[in-house]
Amino acid sequence: MPSPLNMLNTLRYRVWNILTSGLHHKNDIDSLRKFVLTNIIILSASLALLILSTQSFLKGHIYIGIVDLIFFIFVFNMFFLLRQTKAYRHIALTGTLAAGIFFSYLIITGSGSGMAIFWTLTYPLITILLMGLLWGTLLSSLILAVAIGVFLWGNKLSFVFVYDNELILSFIPVYISIYLFAFTKEKTRKIVQQRLLGSNLKLASANKEKEVLIKKLKQAMHKVQVISTIDPLTSLFNRRYFESEATKEIARAMRYDQPLSTIMVDIDHFKRINDTYGHTCGDHVLAVVADICKKNLRTSDLHGRYGGEEFIFLLPGTTTKGAYQLAERLRCAVDNLKITRNNKTLNITASFGIYERRGDETELKDFFDRSDEALYTAKKTGRNRVVIWQPKTEQDLEKTIKIG
Repeated sequence: MPSPLNMLNTLRYRVWNILTSGLHHKNDIDSLRKFVLTNIIILSASLALLILSTQSFLKGHIYIGIVDLIFFIFVFNMFFLLRQTKAYRHIALTGTLAAGIFFSYLIITGSGSGMAIFWTLTYPLITILLMGLLWGTLLSSLILAVAIGVFLWGNKLSFVFVYDNELILSFIPVYISIYLFAFTKEKTRKIVQQRLLGSNLKLASANKEKEVLIKKLKQAMHKVQVISTIDPLTSLFNRRYFESEATKEIARAMRYDQPLSTIMVDIDHFKRINDTYGHTCGDHVLAVVADICKKNLRTSDLHGRYGGEEFIFLLPGTTTKGAYQLAERLRCAVDNLKITRNNKTLNITASFGIYERRGDETELKDFFDRSDEALYTAKKTGRNRVVIWQPKTEQDLEKTIKIG
């Protein structure tokens, strides 16, 4: 069985859903407040009208009871109409005007006993809280004017209820006091709301500036990361970053006993290019060759500028055969490259040295040294070729991987 506290929370939740159902912009606090107040006032007015109508019928005032009942049906119907329209402010205005007419009727007729006039004391609260200071002041003043008119000239009209002086002297000060209370409360709420709005705007502006600063900081951090990891000329990773990442790949390959190969690349006769055509041309050749190589690599492959005109690539999960096929493809692409300088066409070639992990390496230096040995052999035997590292001892020779 649910506890009384849970039952109370459930009831409160359901009442709140009833009062707010039909509101399309629940995030607007001011609209939500006025919408809920409208519902509460409609339900309260409906109950009051039902009580008045019942009392009138019981006292034999049939005509007054019928009028009260008509007003009850009209006001209670607004509760359902409010949920079927987005223009709930028009409903609130219609309701306050109808309440003004009803209260004017109460003041004029006295509803049998004259005490019903005190129901009109709620009107300043209703109009100011729902319609704001301007409309609230205007409508409240109209009702007060009707009351004063009835008090002054009521005895001259037969259909107007005549009030005694004691009731008049009680009603007018209380009505004005309630109006001033409602006016002051709404004015204070408006001032607080404006200050909160100003604070929220400042906070939003500060948050926006913070977001801009964070964005700039991220951009700056990205630039720093690029500067610290990317070689600016070739857009390959610099050697320091390459070594850091390559060390991790070697450890991973050893842990899972996976193949891992390296390709070291050197542009042939690069010094001659620099000396003949200048360093600007040499830089252009480096950038173009690096771009060709980078475009042929997988996203999982690691690339880097080893130094000068030398590049190095680390190929996870790749055997000597796969590395050889890639190196040969790169060699052909570089060999077909044509660069024109001073009306002369430069024939660019590159040499490649390959090494695959054999199981006895623990350091990145082993990969560098053996790839470099294969590259040196390629250079020594004519350049523009791919050479696979071969072990020098007979024991290592038995482990050589043959390329089919």
